[in-house]
Amino acid sequence: MTVRYILVICFLMLALTFSNFCHTPSCGKSCPKIEFLETEHEFGEVAMNEDVSFVFRYKSVGNQPLIISHVGSSCGCTTAQWSSKPLMTGKTGVLRVTFTPSSPGPFRKTIVVYSNAGNTPNVVLRIKGVVCPSQH
Repeated sequence: MTVRYILVICFLMLALTFSNFCHTPSCGKSCPKIEFLETEHEFGEVAMNEDVSFVFRYKSVGNQPLIISHVGSSCGCTTAQWSSKPLMTGKTGVLRVTFTPSSPGPFRKTIVVYSNAGNTPNVVLRIKGVVCPSQH
């Protein structure tokens, strides 16, 4: 592991700890709530320099509209696309995560979803796989 990777993971863990410590939902049963159908995806073998994407599906299960305010990733090789519009109760949303491989070998990336959900304001998603060297 590189020092940069370790520092990024430490920063994410600290940010999650701090934000959960400061966030004390007092809305009781009327909070927005989020449920992801899955929180981890295994890509398997990925070709070098070929982007791969996966769609994480989530549902608004609280009594108030759910808003995803920000999505962060553990490196610049992983990006996310989502709607910033409020998701009404009972509706399903999608968050598309794209990984751009740049070097061969195993990878494990972390994506943090920040929302107004009272049950879990920060959800950690993970993607992993192995980048195969390109064939010339």
